[in-house]
Amino acid sequence: WEALRASQANGHSNYSFRISSNMNGGMNTSDLMGMSAEELYDMVSQLRESVKEERDLYHELLAEHEDLLALLAQQDLERSSLQASLSNHAGESAVADAIREAEESAVARFGEYVRLA
Repeated sequence: WEALRASQANGHSNYSFRISSNMNGGMNTSDLMGMSAEELYDMVSQLRESVKEERDLYHELLAEHEDLLALLAQQDLERSSLQASLSNHAGESAVADAIREAEESAVARFGEYVRLA
């Protein structure tokens, strides 16, 4: 920042700022060069805050994703256990009937049935 301030005070602009238009609202290099050090500092501070917010959101989504994967694994264990129990007590045809009924119910309720491997 000191070098930037010194260059602005001397009227020199030897610095090239390359900030993506997605990050700075469409500003170009000449727009940035016309800003004071304080304005640039404020912009950087706002960008840092935006990055922090996005990072926090990413971590929340990642945690939710991991929770959903754990829930899916738990559901798969429960399904396997119930399927084995039904097969032992009523036979494979009862398992096939139960799976078919579950598929039909899912299609009627949600519009589709997703088969897991």
